[in-house]
Amino acid sequence: MNPNPDAMLLWAMLVTCELWFGFSWILDQIPKLCPINCSTDLVALRDKFDMPSPSNPTGRSDLPGFDVFVSMADPEKEPPLAMAEAASFADLWVPFCRKHNIEPRNPESYFAVKVDHTKNKSRSDFVKDRRKIKREYDEFKVRINGLPDSIRRRSDAFNAREEMKMLKHMRESTTDPAKPLKVIEATWMADGTH
Repeated sequence: MNPNPDAMLLWAMLVTCELWFGFSWILDQIPKLCPINCSTDLVALRDKFDMPSPSNPTGRSDLPGFDVFVSMADPEKEPPLAMAEAASFADLWVPFCRKHNIEPRNPESYFAVKVDHTKNKSRSDFVKDRRKIKREYDEFKVRINGLPDSIRRRSDAFNAREEMKMLKHMRESTTDPAKPLKVIEATWMADGTH
């Protein structure tokens, strides 16, 4: 009814947008009507990937050791060096778990359980391997807990070395000694915070 012909185009665009939003809302509601709860079938995964079959004659799994790594991106709570420490411990832990069928695979949970771990173990080297892994895990925890101090000491040592290089360079050069000494310091973050 509006005599302005441009209003019809605007009206058509608004109706199209409303129809699209209504359609997308319906698509969003359909899964909520019939929710599906998924769980991992460990037996099926073991049969498919860890047992010999025509597609996997050796029975060795080619699945990764972990599915998802969620980083906190906070160098105080999760220093990047902790990832290297975790990877070095995983080189010992994962083969131990595979060799002796260890469950749960979380070392903290495994060592916290107060049961006889030698029960139902047929391998004679299990006790020796378990002691070695337990010792390595305890050392791993000490290294992880000491990382913030270790990183701070490394940073301070690097800064002291750089300052000494600058002082030596200033003594050897003929520049003005009254100029302030500017040393680039190693820090964790771009804003200068550790």
